[in-house]
Amino acid sequence: MRACPLIALVVATLLVVGNLSTGIATAQMDTGESYWGEHMINAIGNLWPAAAIGVFVAFTAGAVTGFYQVDRATIVFLLAASAYLAYHFYWQPAHQV
Repeated sequence: MRACPLIALVVATLLVVGNLSTGIATAQMDTGESYWGEHMINAIGNLWPAAAIGVFVAFTAGAVTGFYQVDRATIVFLLAASAYLAYHFYWQPAHQV
């Protein structure tokens, strides 16, 4: 894959935003349950998107840094999947009940 400074800057920015958004989202998990066990069970169930984003971002970072060869379409797909998960589960406003 030929290096292009603009593409490298965009990918680096998306990687940083992806890592920061999952960190902020996991730090803001407060479901208001009354005891620790229920809170932990709900947190594990609610954090699967953050784990998926982390795996996608790590795989993309490995490809961008040159640890292995991945085509551009796969990198774009992984970044798009990460952005979709981050938007759908963490950035989209919650519906009021």
